Amino acid sequence: MKKIMLPIMSAVVVVSTLISSQASAATTTFKDVQANHWAKSAIESAVSMGYFKGYGNGLFKPNASVTRAEFASLISRVAKDMTLPEDAQTDSFKDLNGHWSKAEVDRAVTLGFINTKEYPNGFKPSTPITREEMAKWLSSGLVASSAEYKTAFAETKGTLLPVKESFKPGIAQDKIPYLAVAMGTNLMNGFPDGSFGMDKTTTRAGIFCYFVTSRKCTEKRSYDI
Repeated sequence: MKKIMLPIMSAVVVVSTLISSQASAATTTFKDVQANHWAKSAIESAVSMGYFKGYGNGLFKPNASVTRAEFASLISRVAKDMTLPEDAQTDSFKDLNGHWSKAEVDRAVTLGFINTKEYPNGFKPSTPITREEMAKWLSSGLVASSAEYKTAFAETKGTLLPVKESFKPGIAQDKIPYLAVAMGTNLMNGFPDGSFGMDKTTTRAGIFCYFVTSRKCTEKRSYDI
């Protein structure tokens, strides 16, 4: 495992073990996450480990879309053991001044997950992140972590991806490598209907179900990611 993949997968293994052994005595509960909610264990375990937070009023909003700020914070926290260079970013986006996610977005930028040039009009932290953006961020982080992933990224140009969008309406050539790396490392998968859903968003519950348990949940809503 390369240095970015390792912290991501290590976190997955640790939390998955806690869940499966029922050793995670999560103390955080939310009024809108019922006892029979399909992602309850994943949500509570992830929150207890500091990967995500509720809204401070007893709500988690499991069906709300994950925002750019939230996903940036998630990957930044999962990669918390990575050492930042001396020239770490401290002011990546002007529209983040005073925003709760600023430090973690700056960290995600420094680690190579986010390219500031992709957001010339500002980060717009409350914007729901698309699956295409998620694939790009995750793949960019891997490419920044090692020459091997950089080579793999270059070699996937022109690849025919096993998703519906490859045939109709087609996927722009410059987007293919990001999707290929994200899918090839199993960090992201397609939907049951064979599509990738590039413009689709992801719910807060869905993202935890996938990243925290490292497997699909028992209900079809787990395909949110």
